[in-house]
Amino acid sequence: MADKVFIEDSAVLEASIDFDDPEAAANAVDVNWSVVKPDGSSLASTVTTILTGNDVTGVISGTDIDQVGLWRARARFDLDDGTTRSVLISFEVVDPLAPIAQPGDNTLDWVVDHAWMKLEDLFDSELGGPYLDDRTMKNFSRDKLLQFVPDALYVINNDSQPTTTFDETNFPLQQHKALLAQGVLVEAIYQLMRSYVEQPNPVGQAITYFDRRDYLQRWQSVLTLEEQKLQKLIDIFKLQYLGFGSSAILIGGYASSLVRTPAAYRTRYPRYVMPYRAI
Repeated sequence: MADKVFIEDSAVLEASIDFDDPEAAANAVDVNWSVVKPDGSSLASTVTTILTGNDVTGVISGTDIDQVGLWRARARFDLDDGTTRSVLISFEVVDPLAPIAQPGDNTLDWVVDHAWMKLEDLFDSELGGPYLDDRTMKNFSRDKLLQFVPDALYVINNDSQPTTTFDETNFPLQQHKALLAQGVLVEAIYQLMRSYVEQPNPVGQAITYFDRRDYLQRWQSVLTLEEQKLQKLIDIFKLQYLGFGSSAILIGGYASSLVRTPAAYRTRYPRYVMPYRAI
């Protein structure tokens, strides 16, 4: 995956085709690019291409990098044996001067920023940030957290009684945006844990490598704490929908039979027992 690119800077894309069978290898004679912007529109400008053997470098002009978010590109190689082969590339365009969501911003942008803030300082990837930045063929970034919002809302709606039916349009962000941010965070940790399920175990020779095989258990311990916090927040959130109403208490005055009844009777019999009267 290409590095992050600042908006209005040129994006340099690198792609290469590899053959499992060297004897069946072919040579690239041409490359065609298809680039899709974050809003789904296609890049209309031509990508400057440098083809060297079976490696290609494409450059998108800074004037064309006009949207923040996830960009996707496909390099389609035409080979001299008449076949074609494609390589997919994704890169993220960010605005370094974009305003940071403030606590008073009651939008999903605040929710996503708040959850991403708790993940962005991870240092396991090559250049800092979540591990999936390096390993996934897709993209793990702040923008991907937005896809976890429906999962977080489903848990909030159905985890505790009573069930609710909130979605992205009517969730009470003004009062409970921290709850939704915690739900998104937990869903993101699930995604990180899934990325560590398959970890190779080199055997047969003495080598030095980064051993990530216990990362799944480490994330599990983090998840336990974050899930406990999420459950407490959900319980607090659902309390207002239980319909308990206002509480009241009956207090007996000096002339009340509750007070004049001897203490022994008040502890043995129902509290509304008639007072003792001598005949």
